[in-house]
Amino acid sequence: MQLNNVLPANVQVSDFIFRPVGGGLVPSREVADGENDFDGAGGVLWRQSDGQIWLWEMNGLGVKSSVNISALPTSWHLQGTADFYNADGKSDVLLRHDSGQIYLWQMNGAQIVSSQQVSVLPTAWHIEGTGMFDNDLRADVLLRHDSGQIYLWQMNGAQVQSSQQIAVLPNAWHIQGTGDFTGDGRSDVLLRHDSGQIYLWTMNGSQVVSSQQIAVLPPAWHIETTNDFNADGKTDILLRHDSGQLFIWLMNGSQVLSSKALDVYPDQWQIVNDHHHSLLV
Repeated sequence: MQLNNVLPANVQVSDFIFRPVGGGLVPSREVADGENDFDGAGGVLWRQSDGQIWLWEMNGLGVKSSVNISALPTSWHLQGTADFYNADGKSDVLLRHDSGQIYLWQMNGAQIVSSQQVSVLPTAWHIEGTGMFDNDLRADVLLRHDSGQIYLWQMNGAQVQSSQQIAVLPNAWHIQGTGDFTGDGRSDVLLRHDSGQIYLWTMNGSQVVSSQQIAVLPPAWHIETTNDFNADGKTDILLRHDSGQLFIWLMNGSQVLSSKALDVYPDQWQIVNDHHHSLLV
């Protein structure tokens, strides 16, 4: 399957991973802006159905190497990837146990340098995403409670430096992703209402600087992922219609600069985004 002849000139085929449904590989639970750059050249983290964790170290569109990292029991779940530790640009791995234990693997490529407990979360709390909300070059963690409370853990490695409430969201609102939509070096939050309204929270740490409507989407359209698809330093949005039609919104903050139609992919193909390099499988 090729996208080269249908992509806009400033959008690269390497911005997506496609995988067949039922293919036996399960992607790590990517949350919008989780970076998968384990060795400085990009990578794709996979979990096999038997619990084995594999890292594809990438070279452009090619898989440079496939390295087994570890095996996880089914009670452990991958929650995201981002650079939590030393601002070296290499991703670490955030995990959650069914008991609520949150752990962080500090990574050096495919090597687990350390495994540290971050916290224990009750089942009513859910990890919604990761991102650099305070511009300190270390990833933070976005959380939501079943009651609608949205909290931000500002992190220094595996240490929660502060836990701050951002807002309380009614159940009709859903977090769709995180990313730096304004280009200020801080992650923002993308939201969707059951009515189809798409909003952007422009963030400064745990403070919502502004809340702006982007558009209203019919129910047949779904936000698949967020990423900087045209390399302008601002996060964009990938959409998919129930028909399989893909669209990219190239963004400047909450403004849709342009809407680009890509290709049509049937239901048996799922998009897996690594937020750095991708491929078609």
